[in-house]
Amino acid sequence: MIHFTDQILGHYLSGLIEGDGYISITKKDGVILGITFNFKDKPLAEKLLSCLGKGSIIKRKTNSIELRISHKKTLCQIIDLINGKFRTPKIDQLYKLIDWMNKKHSMNIDKLPINDNAIFNDSWLSGFIDADGNFYIRNSLKQIICKFSLEQRMIYPKTNENYNMILNKICLSLKIKLHIRKRISIKNSYYIIRVENQNAIKLLISYLDNYPLLSSKHLDF
Repeated sequence: MIHFTDQILGHYLSGLIEGDGYISITKKDGVILGITFNFKDKPLAEKLLSCLGKGSIIKRKTNSIELRISHKKTLCQIIDLINGKFRTPKIDQLYKLIDWMNKKHSMNIDKLPINDNAIFNDSWLSGFIDADGNFYIRNSLKQIICKFSLEQRMIYPKTNENYNMILNKICLSLKIKLHIRKRISIKNSYYIIRVENQNAIKLLISYLDNYPLLSSKHLDF
């Protein structure tokens, strides 16, 4: 059973949205907040929806589902939970949602700045890992090697801002270096976080013991 406090849910949800979510203003002047999940994580999507309010869970063509929310009251609750907790350039989408709510519904919601607190101080990274992280084991004749990786594009396409600052901050917390997978176009190049050495693995385990993964990835962990 998953239990949330507002603080844990807010930081976790922020990381999840910044990894595998989007906030879109439609052509008909509506809003859609969507988060993509692997189909086997439908129980997590259902639990989040029950905590947040009204919305729907839609099956997609691939082996995935999307939690989709457009209801005003639920969007207001989500803004209250995540405002001030985003850490990446995707905060641009949150700000557009707040602008839309203020204009469309005559509200006065402040746009809080990016969260610059220490990475290990809250559940944001747990949500980000549930969205974009991967755990795997490699067997060799001499040893079993446990690894973790997380990839993120270098450039956020909507504003051309770089993800370098937040990903470097994660790497500094884990005491590792940030890697780059280059392509001809920088927009198609990726940063890669690799956790392979024992010290970094211990730091990651300690963090995830405090702020557990909520998706099926906790089984891989």
